[in-house]
Amino acid sequence: MRYTGPLPRSLDPLPDEVMPGYLLRLAHRLDRTPARLLQITGLIPERSRFPSRASHELLIALDQPTREAFTNATRLTPAEAEALCLRSLAPRYPVPPPAQGIALRQLALRTDWWIFTTGSRYCPECLTGDNSPVQQAHGGAWRRSWRLPAIFACIKHRRLLNHLCPGCGHPAHAAVAGSGLIPLLQSLKVGGLHPAQCRSSTVNGTSGILKGVTSVCAARLDTAPPPGHLLPEEVLSLQERLDALLQPHGPTQVDAAGLPAEPAQYFTDLRFLSKLISLSWPKAAYLAPSAALRETLDQRTARRTQEAENSLPPVDRYRHSWELDPAISAAQLAIADQILHGDTLQTRQHLQELLSTGGTRLSINRTEWRGHFLESARTTACSPGLRAALAPLTNAFRRHSRTSSITPELNTRLGPQHIPQWLPDEWFERYLSSFDGISTLALRRTAAIRLVQMISGGSRGKAAQYLGMTVFPHIHRGTPICRSVTGAFQWARARSDPDEFDAAVRAIAADLDQTAHLIDYHHRRTALRNWCLDTDTWQKILDQSGFASHQWETTDRERQYASTHLWAQITQGERSFAPHPIRDQQPLDIQKSWSNRDRPSNWPASPHRPFGSGTYVCRRYRALRETLDAYAAELTAQIDNKPIRATHDTRSDEIKPAPPPTLT
Repeated sequence: MRYTGPLPRSLDPLPDEVMPGYLLRLAHRLDRTPARLLQITGLIPERSRFPSRASHELLIALDQPTREAFTNATRLTPAEAEALCLRSLAPRYPVPPPAQGIALRQLALRTDWWIFTTGSRYCPECLTGDNSPVQQAHGGAWRRSWRLPAIFACIKHRRLLNHLCPGCGHPAHAAVAGSGLIPLLQSLKVGGLHPAQCRSSTVNGTSGILKGVTSVCAARLDTAPPPGHLLPEEVLSLQERLDALLQPHGPTQVDAAGLPAEPAQYFTDLRFLSKLISLSWPKAAYLAPSAALRETLDQRTARRTQEAENSLPPVDRYRHSWELDPAISAAQLAIADQILHGDTLQTRQHLQELLSTGGTRLSINRTEWRGHFLESARTTACSPGLRAALAPLTNAFRRHSRTSSITPELNTRLGPQHIPQWLPDEWFERYLSSFDGISTLALRRTAAIRLVQMISGGSRGKAAQYLGMTVFPHIHRGTPICRSVTGAFQWARARSDPDEFDAAVRAIAADLDQTAHLIDYHHRRTALRNWCLDTDTWQKILDQSGFASHQWETTDRERQYASTHLWAQITQGERSFAPHPIRDQQPLDIQKSWSNRDRPSNWPASPHRPFGSGTYVCRRYRALRETLDAYAAELTAQIDNKPIRATHDTRSDEIKPAPPPTLT
């Protein structure tokens, strides 16, 4: 049952005051323990057996029944009560919604917050208060913004915030988890303390905290000496900008990686970049605003490395918490702000350096961090600029699995069926010919695979399989893929601009999207699957090209090569991936000979010296090629109008297509 009567006396909240601080000031005025005040204000049940276990969720938001009871008891307006909770910052800061309907014991493991729930930073001079009678008696406000990792300095007093008690060395307002719970404050049953006194228990363990043991530190925090760091002016200017973004009437947009972003998106960018800087340190040391702050991050990394080495297996013990030390936040946020200060390309270059391999902590945690970023990017939590800068890098560093669920990257009318195996020479010369350090063959194959992947999603192995690039397979995480393609993707992400190759592929897609008549290459490949020239059609082609009249001998090997040429012409495919049913019917020793000598790609792709020597030989194969090209045009028209299905003649054991068009 909740206490419903108004208190005999109350207090008006101070600007930017947070719920735990308000309760301490009000308890001090009423000479009550904070635990009792929680009961009589309706924040916890009146007959609660363990009021000292009041959940830290009260710091985030109040549900409607609790808010009504609290405002009735304190005579605050609903707006004043809501302003005491961090959720009131949600329009401008990434504060998650309250955990309504979740059992109390489940609340200790929530990890989606960029706020401090187990401690607070503070400015001793602000805790002293002003000259008003109320603040002279009960002290200044414990500020809401001190619970945010993005606030590391007091602009009014031009100083770095404190976070430790000068007496016991524990974090201010430390809340130690006990029985799986994170309480709102420690020592809630202890009365008679000034709001600026340390409430850390001097009893080891958590049993004394939960039972309300009265042995506490009680040192004054409003007289704590300032920390040893003097912040550079540019870091204080950063804090001023961050403070302004939190104000209700502050700026509504901020530049992030060259594109406008909302304040909440910008703070989300800072959160993830701070984590990346931490994981990859000292890769970002060249961006540190001062030697002292750089040394702070060096010491922090050394401490974490030692902790990881003493753990089996090595883990990041604090991976879901953000350290209270304001000097660490100042250094990380200043570096993160510099990364976001440039345009998209400059931001990407910084990120590429931080994501490069070689750092021990990065190798342990990069996949976890990338998973957090990708999830946030899908829900538009990060800014458009950071998403644009990171998109090619997350593709480059993404771990592919057999069940890859990569989503399409292009919004286009194109389908994967409109992409040929062998990109036309015009596309290659216009968009890909300037690339060096890679073979032309690998570049063409990789571009076709990326086009399919961008259009339809999925892994690059599945894209290669869709295109039929599986003749010379290399097992890539369970999916057959051309050997040269694996190296090409490594080449692309190792370039100074990892997005350069993908940008060229996107330009090809944009060009193709403007084409009035799109060709279904997949339909053509399907129609000619396991296809070859039958003997009758082959003889007609020889007659028309002049081979028969000169009594030049041809074998099944030439028929296979001619079939390969036709398949490549019709499907715009690579000859290496053409079907070879005629070769497959030969004895194994002959199959090997056909595979290793005079490969299909050598004939008749070029009219000049396809094989053999002499002008006379070249001239006869040039005539044959012209006849084959004419036949390819007729067969293409027939396939586009009606599919051709290959059939198998069991009597002659010869692969035959449906009746071919009449030669003219």
